[in-house]
Amino acid sequence: AAYPTEKTSDAFYHLALIGALPKRKGLLKAIELLHILKESDKRYCLHVPGKRPEEFPNTKNVEEEWNYYQEVYTTIKRYHLEDSVFFDGWVDVSAFLKNIGYVLSLSDPKQPESFHVTPFEGLASNAMALALPWEGIEYLYPKVCRTASIQDMANRILYYNQNPEQRTNDIQSAREYVIHNYDISLIWAQIHSLLKGEYNEKPFD
Repeated sequence: AAYPTEKTSDAFYHLALIGALPKRKGLLKAIELLHILKESDKRYCLHVPGKRPEEFPNTKNVEEEWNYYQEVYTTIKRYHLEDSVFFDGWVDVSAFLKNIGYVLSLSDPKQPESFHVTPFEGLASNAMALALPWEGIEYLYPKVCRTASIQDMANRILYYNQNPEQRTNDIQSAREYVIHNYDISLIWAQIHSLLKGEYNEKPFD
């Protein structure tokens, strides 16, 4: 899909965690991040497209999962974030990203997702992708997208919004990394070589 690269005027105050189920996606960490940011600027908000936990019967059937999301809702109320967290439901991602400045990856480091492609979709739309560390992330994400902690991620966002030129440079650097490593022509060439028995592993840059 093609992604619009022009942003709305306030996009860089809008964060997105695209898909928040199961709990290892890290929604509670996104709430904590938003809380830190809003202490500096009340304009920040969080978007959570996709289904809510109560829409999945299996979530209620797994006590650990259900309790986690109850804690999420309790934390939203405790921090008075009811007007700053948007559960958007189904979205057309390419259109949705026009309004988003930061796409987050907050996976549990002990139970990470296999790849988590949505931050790369964010980069395709000229949003910044930011991720917490998990085992193997250094092989998939450029260094500029990786942050050590929620506080570090918040500091980076606040810095970027004071230094938009640096943010633009880092987005471009990350986009070039993705093109250099994941462009469809490269992936297809590697698959073709593998099928022919000629594949030589290409180290990621």
